[in-house]
Amino acid sequence: LQHTFDQRALQFAKENKKTNEQPDHSYILFQLRNEHFGISLNDCQRVLHHQKITPLPFSTSSIKGILHYHGHLIAMVDLLQFFGYASTPVLSDQSVIVIKNQQAIVCVMVNHVLGLSQYANNELGDPLPSECAQYKKYILGIHNGHIAILNTTIIINELLNSHQAVEKN
Repeated sequence: LQHTFDQRALQFAKENKKTNEQPDHSYILFQLRNEHFGISLNDCQRVLHHQKITPLPFSTSSIKGILHYHGHLIAMVDLLQFFGYASTPVLSDQSVIVIKNQQAIVCVMVNHVLGLSQYANNELGDPLPSECAQYKKYILGIHNGHIAILNTTIIINELLNSHQAVEKN
């Protein structure tokens, strides 16, 4: 984890020598099954390891439970199940990424955090279906031909909407 923070500091310390180009976007790179994904560092609050998850009854199937984080209870999201795949087993070496937008803070379960990277807006390809990301609306674009950059705003909004639907029933 210290290596990841050191990489992040180096990225922010770099001079942007590009002219007439869009600014770079930094993202945290992680793995789910055999697929690579990225979440913007602007949306990422923290990476946590070995967290105790408390089951949450009467929640949607993609919510594994809740965890206690800085005095708050935060929903733990199984992204694979959210994307319509089999449930992710909770492993002892599994990482959690705390993400946020204006409406909520949630945690997403990931298999491995791989590091940090950057892209310019013109470097993202159109989202293509893949084994773990068939739903294009959740993907901002594809970086380097194989990294799906996730649209956390849409993911969090859909989680909130599905939670409200469960509350009504």
